[in-house]
Amino acid sequence: MNRLRYQVTAVLAALGILAAPGLAEASAPGHATASDAGIEWGAADITGLSLDIPKQQVPATGVAYMRIKVRNDTDSEIENVVLRVRSSNWRVTTAQRITFQKIAPHSVARTGRIGVTPGRKARGKTTITVTAGDFEAADSIWVTRPTPGADAWKRVGRR
Repeated sequence: MNRLRYQVTAVLAALGILAAPGLAEASAPGHATASDAGIEWGAADITGLSLDIPKQQVPATGVAYMRIKVRNDTDSEIENVVLRVRSSNWRVTTAQRITFQKIAPHSVARTGRIGVTPGRKARGKTTITVTAGDFEAADSIWVTRPTPGADAWKRVGRR
């Protein structure tokens, strides 16, 4: 779907209806820009996406770490690849958007450790999904009950 959107935007930019970054200067009043259309320029050019969360049971209020890899097998550098991250359980939080500024040709870009934090009442299997253009990667963790007394250190004056 994103590649079709990219092609439509390129045609509209060629006709002068839409001012796309790198194709035209600032648009006239009343004209939309590529950011208004929700275009993710770099996401259409990537050739692979993977997500790795080590298989583990994470207690509620604990933390798990994930790493994301983006592959570029094209002959040109890709800039500003925006990845969208979502969780199947609203009580499990993580970064919602990750941006790669530049990915060299014929290489793989990796993130550092990104935290996945279950809330106090989160339980069961949670799937984390990362999407970029037509690519999607998912992995899951199991959230168990919190460790007894895990939050005791946070309360001031109680020991």
